[in-house]
Amino acid sequence: MPPVAVMFTFSVPADKIDDAIGILGEISAAMKAEEPAVLMHVSHQRADKPGSFAFYELYPDETAFKAHGKGPIMKAAGRRLNALMEQPGKGFILSPVTGVGLPTSARP
Repeated sequence: MPPVAVMFTFSVPADKIDDAIGILGEISAAMKAEEPAVLMHVSHQRADKPGSFAFYELYPDETAFKAHGKGPIMKAAGRRLNALMEQPGKGFILSPVTGVGLPTSARP
């Protein structure tokens, strides 16, 4: 099976930025604990637009991707992050084609 990647963007009000960063940290920790197959999870905040975030996830295959978000910690953190968003975030499912620094198992 080919690797599966996810890109997700969202924004929060200025007074909720620190809360969002804290929850993103919890999500990273939860993914490490509850989703051992995940290859990469990186959260970013736009340098030119505080409160606008994006994160990238990489899974070795569709099975690992489908397991995403099923654990209790992830579910709770996801709900709290969604509650901070100014509007629903936008997600994209991607198929890696090339890159630098991709884990060996994710290279096409």
